[in-house]
Amino acid sequence: MRNWIKLLIFASMLPWSGYADEYGFDAGKDAFASENYATAVAIWREQAAAGDAEAQLAMGLVYRRGVGVPKTPAKAVKWLGLAADQELPRAQSVLGRMFEIGDGVPPDDKKALDLYRRAAEQGEADAQRLLAGMLLDGWGGAVDLRGAVNWFREAAALGDAIAQRRLGEMYQAGKGVEADRHAAKVFYRRAAEQGEAIAQWRLGNLYAATQGMKSHLKLATHWWRKAARRGYSRAQFELASAYHNGRGVPQDLARAAYYYEAAARQGLAVAQLYIAVMYGDGLGVPRNEVQAAAWFRKAADQGHVAAQINLARMYEQGWGVDQDLSRARHWYAEAAAQGDDEAIRKLRELGG
Repeated sequence: MRNWIKLLIFASMLPWSGYADEYGFDAGKDAFASENYATAVAIWREQAAAGDAEAQLAMGLVYRRGVGVPKTPAKAVKWLGLAADQELPRAQSVLGRMFEIGDGVPPDDKKALDLYRRAAEQGEADAQRLLAGMLLDGWGGAVDLRGAVNWFREAAALGDAIAQRRLGEMYQAGKGVEADRHAAKVFYRRAAEQGEAIAQWRLGNLYAATQGMKSHLKLATHWWRKAARRGYSRAQFELASAYHNGRGVPQDLARAAYYYEAAARQGLAVAQLYIAVMYGDGLGVPRNEVQAAAWFRKAADQGHVAAQINLARMYEQGWGVDQDLSRARHWYAEAAAQGDDEAIRKLRELGG
């Protein structure tokens, strides 16, 4: 089943997706669908060598992904370049991405920007979104906020969920456009309804920030839950906090601990801090100071001041770890270096 799912994902990227049979890919499609990749590649290679842009794109994609041939980014660049030279927008978009991240070629933001623009002007939504991102950050040229908004808008109009979310972010922040909370919510919702997890989280945040209506808190947790189930760590943390404090949902410490830990396992430092507290105090989980110390350490290693202080205290007192004043001083010093007054005071007490 896993291989079949991967096959479907990859197949959606191939040039016949959305194209009519007149492009001559029937034999290649049938071979690929039957997992006879060698035959499919042989068909496309012959067509690509004869100058067929769609076949060149197909060859570029199989070499990039390593399906039917060894994964060879340099060969992917070669075939995609030939298709891009024939102004095939999908090839330009994929090749632009390879230049942007340095896959098979040295990174070249200017080349990526040019390829994205050529594809974007032909209506390629991925390229429009990627071009907008480069204009927003000034990669390959000067920052152009209005240009970024315009291209995000073009891709959003084509239904690109990430572009819809990014456009919502532009409206919320007032970047390249007048700040408009309502417009931000509209675009977040469009993306959220397509399952875009960050948009779901941001939409939840907008509802949570609306004062005075319990229904808004319920809507916030509704969208956080959707994003959390998609594995988005920040939404998992917000949902955990809602269960912890009974905001928009009945208080449920076990669920709070579950979602804190889910986010913590993905490396979110603040979630690691909170699940450590839950284990340390036995809230929603059996009390376990060893687990608490382990989670405090993970957050402390990421520079979280509160975690550093709590870990120092555990070493100082011997809670969940062997008592070790040297380690306690170390973690107080780490927090003190970030200007924390309590850590500075404790460091003086311990002679650090």
